Amino acid sequence: MRWLTRLLIAFVFVLQGCSSFSTQDPRDVEQHWDDQKIEMDIAGMANSRQFTRTTSINSVSLDGNVLLIGQVTSPTVKEQFAQQVRHIANVEHIYNQLEVRPLLGFGDISYDAWLTTKVKSQLIASKQLTGAVIKVISEGGRVYLLGYVTPHQGEVAINIARNVGGVQKVITLFKQNPNS
Repeated sequence: MRWLTRLLIAFVFVLQGCSSFSTQDPRDVEQHWDDQKIEMDIAGMANSRQFTRTTSINSVSLDGNVLLIGQVTSPTVKEQFAQQVRHIANVEHIYNQLEVRPLLGFGDISYDAWLTTKVKSQLIASKQLTGAVIKVISEGGRVYLLGYVTPHQGEVAINIARNVGGVQKVITLFKQNPNS
């Protein structure tokens, strides 16, 4: 039984570190690098002295389209943060889903990580999603699906995510997969 627990823990950490589950990402190396740099710049900004005790923010960038999720302690902080993100090189559009509310505790963050892992596991197991490039991120029971899919794959992914226990809402930011 101990080996099963260890395997499950390892599986959770491995999946949590995955950004997507396909090697068929249509972005070229430069765009992929730009998106990673945007995400790193946002993480650095969120951990800066200015925002460290007033924000808990995650971000995902695809082709310069940035999704911001998390909590901020005031509407002013929400606007200041988004304004600074707009000035990051190669940011095309911001989907600002930051909520003005108290910052989540460790238990809530752990639950969202577990929810992300459950959704990713189900998506990976689906044979209908071969070739899809989907990033999964969860916040407060809401699951965000971002990536490159065909319309059919998008519907499949949404239905899979909706049927995972604990998912309250599914929000998508899909683009047509040019490789399909």
